[in-house]
Amino acid sequence: MFDTQLGELVQFYAAQVKDLSELGLDRSLWQQPDHACFRVASLFRYEAVKADLSKNARLLTESMVNGRPIACFELEREIALTDKVAIRVIEVPAPREGRQEMEGWEHFEFVVDDDLNQLLAAYPRVPFKTEGLANDVNPEIVVPVSRGVAKFHRKSLSAVVELERELHRARYQDRLLIFDFDDTLADTKEAFQLTVRDSYQTLTERVLSPERANELNATTYDDLMVELGLDGKAEVAEMVSLFAKSWSRNLGLIRVPTGVRTLMSTLFHTQVPLIVWSARDQKTLDQCVDFLNLRPYFRQVIGFDAKLGGKPHPSETVRELVSGKKALLIGDSQADFQAAKNLGIGFKQALWLKHRTLDSTSHGVLEHPVSSLSEILSDLH
Repeated sequence: MFDTQLGELVQFYAAQVKDLSELGLDRSLWQQPDHACFRVASLFRYEAVKADLSKNARLLTESMVNGRPIACFELEREIALTDKVAIRVIEVPAPREGRQEMEGWEHFEFVVDDDLNQLLAAYPRVPFKTEGLANDVNPEIVVPVSRGVAKFHRKSLSAVVELERELHRARYQDRLLIFDFDDTLADTKEAFQLTVRDSYQTLTERVLSPERANELNATTYDDLMVELGLDGKAEVAEMVSLFAKSWSRNLGLIRVPTGVRTLMSTLFHTQVPLIVWSARDQKTLDQCVDFLNLRPYFRQVIGFDAKLGGKPHPSETVRELVSGKKALLIGDSQADFQAAKNLGIGFKQALWLKHRTLDSTSHGVLEHPVSSLSEILSDLH
């Protein structure tokens, strides 16, 4: 549990201030830290620590910095570092791709009133690192100490978060990202196959073998019914109804790949409007999105409608959402590619589940949900 790490923060602070005091830095510079930074060793651990922190803290923001996501949390209760000093904000960066990180507390950040260049001039013997002065948003100088580093800024983390929100609001207000659900946001293959087998057997009293279910490669309900040999309207409607009834029993088999929640959260905090558009029926799509707690990220969740039809053929609702926007659809199948073409918008292929590959490769590739976030946003500019 992360509570153990929070307890160690007191010792980390004591070690840092001892070193800063011995370097001769005035107490007023380091007495009250703005926030603390906790490093993790992998993207999996990043998401695990975020989930643990979320039980007793509020996620302030999650954004991409230098090619990897960084989450900032505000604790429900502040941590007393001494009898007069407390801290409430925790920063958790994911590791940069290809870099090994040791898990644990790395630094405190302190906000100072003086110009950073004046601070450097006042303490010429302190071994400040100054590479961070080139940061346009919040320049920094860094002091290596025996445990981690101490960082000095002019702006607090909360001020930087608010500034980024304003910048993002202006930059992405006329943009739109549309996500497929199955095999893009979630691995539903096992749950889908079991539900199809159960529904098909109930409808026809015939057994659909696991091998045959595994061979099904339909990406729309119409395609699925054809592969199952169902063509009568009443029979198809009954199959869809049975599918929806039995689906809830298999929800526990759905998995969200590592990195997808981070992708959604980071995009959400970037304030790009997000939509789910799936060929799956609306009832089971709603079940999935709610079961996985993904709904807060999305403006709308749109599934197949028996009267209006569905993906890859956009309804008026979908066309109205896209109208006047610079939009991009991210999916895994040829049907998703066709849906983007039908809407006249861009497309990126999500490959992190690798259940399917497309016949066409001319539309571009999204290879990883986190490292390619900058690629997604660049396509929306």
